[in-house]
Amino acid sequence: MSDDAAYRSVTLTIAGQPLSLRTDADEATLDAMSTLVNDRLKQVQEAAKGAAPQRVLILAVLTLAEELVKERNAHAAALAAIRDEAARAIAHLDEALADG
Repeated sequence: MSDDAAYRSVTLTIAGQPLSLRTDADEATLDAMSTLVNDRLKQVQEAAKGAAPQRVLILAVLTLAEELVKERNAHAAALAAIRDEAARAIAHLDEALADG
């Protein structure tokens, strides 16, 4: 979220409750976000039958946070592998140029 002028007020429905917020996210992103959150809440609610609503929310947030951390770690590992491969390729080219 960058320029305040790009923000607009929207209302998402999360767990059956309207949630008003200001955002610069596009409709597709907002739809994906609300679907992801609502689907996760439903999964947790079904797995933790009888749990208090606040506990369901916390568990859903924790499972989403776990996925985010795993994705960030996988991204960092992939980026490191690309950098390593690029460094090897550059070293190989440097060697070839020096010999040539």
